[in-house]
Amino acid sequence: MFTPEFKEYVATNLPQIKEKQEWGQYIHSINYYRIKSLVPPRSKVLAIGPWVSTFLHKLDCETAVGVDPFAPVIDVAYPPNIRIHSEYNGLADCREKFDYILLSFSIGFMEDILESLLEIRRFCHEHTRLIVTYYRKLWQPFIKLAELIGVKNKSSEMNWVPPKEIENFLQLADFQIIKDFMFCLMPLRIPFLANFINKYIANLPLIRSLGVLSMVVGRPMLNHNQGAGARPYPLVSIVIPARNEEGNIPEIIKRIPEFPGGQEIIFVEGGSTDNTRGAIQQVMAANPGKNILFLTQDGNGKKNAVLKGFSQARGEILLILDADMTVPPESLLRFVEPLVQGKAEFINGSRLVYPMRGKAMRFLNLLGNIFFGKCFAYILDQPVRDTLCGTKVLWRRDYLRMEESFRSFRGWDPFGDFDLLFGATNLNLKIVDLPVRYTERTYGNTNIDRWRHGYILLKMVIFGLIKLKFNWLRDAD
Repeated sequence: MFTPEFKEYVATNLPQIKEKQEWGQYIHSINYYRIKSLVPPRSKVLAIGPWVSTFLHKLDCETAVGVDPFAPVIDVAYPPNIRIHSEYNGLADCREKFDYILLSFSIGFMEDILESLLEIRRFCHEHTRLIVTYYRKLWQPFIKLAELIGVKNKSSEMNWVPPKEIENFLQLADFQIIKDFMFCLMPLRIPFLANFINKYIANLPLIRSLGVLSMVVGRPMLNHNQGAGARPYPLVSIVIPARNEEGNIPEIIKRIPEFPGGQEIIFVEGGSTDNTRGAIQQVMAANPGKNILFLTQDGNGKKNAVLKGFSQARGEILLILDADMTVPPESLLRFVEPLVQGKAEFINGSRLVYPMRGKAMRFLNLLGNIFFGKCFAYILDQPVRDTLCGTKVLWRRDYLRMEESFRSFRGWDPFGDFDLLFGATNLNLKIVDLPVRYTERTYGNTNIDRWRHGYILLKMVIFGLIKLKFNWLRDAD
């Protein structure tokens, strides 16, 4: 896996390298805190790269395996659930699958990057996440200067690989990129100042492109829907919050397509001033062959209705459809297909690609959606254009994993969209926008109050920045 030059460098210099120099001590700690923010507790972790054995025991792993060329000079008492090898061939007999695989500064010393990525796929299961940290070529002269003046250990010749080439290698090895970002603007420890710059300033738009380090989070692409081992098509639970939507209910039932694995339709009603409840009961009586469930929400708002529906859903896939039908029900099959095919793990509808028909969205609402879409794409580190489109699809298993994180949102999100998007980001799920034709509603009025809900969205932006963008370095010295 590693180049002959790097192996020779380690063999020659290992006795002299007792500890990382000033540069290495700080930049590796920054890398550790970034990794810690991405790896949930009790994960199974494989870490490959120089100095990974200095932080593996801090990640609260269920089990961990490290490949660290500098392990012989690191004085750490590893617990029984952590195994450390100094060479990659120590994994020759390993048959384990890992939740997270960390390639920490190892890309720079790989003899053949593509072959190495293909090799580590044997340690991946369907939900494995790959995290790659590497130096930016932009900083090569400064790194050489740091080695010259002695604040960084001298290293063997490195592969200075641009981000686009890393992306290319991952795609060739059948890894799909979930998110990528640059970080660490200040590579030397200056009390108070360095952490402040790396926590706040280095995360700002444009400035973050100057970071010393790049990090990519990816997942293996595994197609379970071809050949003899194809996975059976799952049951889909379609949750429809319905408040003052009496005139739309019959049309919804007519226009929802049939899914190959079957579907259940869950109406959740609450607080209607028209006869929405009666309309739902009528379509249930008129369609005894359809799997329709009617629930009354026990709180207020769309979020409460969605969570109520999810709590009763039996399907492996959860789908939200707004009862106003501004997103055509006929398009729902297209939302589910990428999930089943393994192309994505969270599908988010986007109304901002195609021209809108009629008076589908008021002008100020459109501007607000564009503004908040850009804000949340920055926060989520994924290209999510339209956070407020009501149609979203995800696996039920992932939703159950998100539930713990929902408690920290303190009821600020009245829609549930941001709970789900923030939860998907916390789980490092691949979020994909699916463009839809957004049409004008034919019955009733919107339940959106642009000013009141706009204020709430601003609070969610601030919360997201604090919780997801500027919180990863909170435990640093």
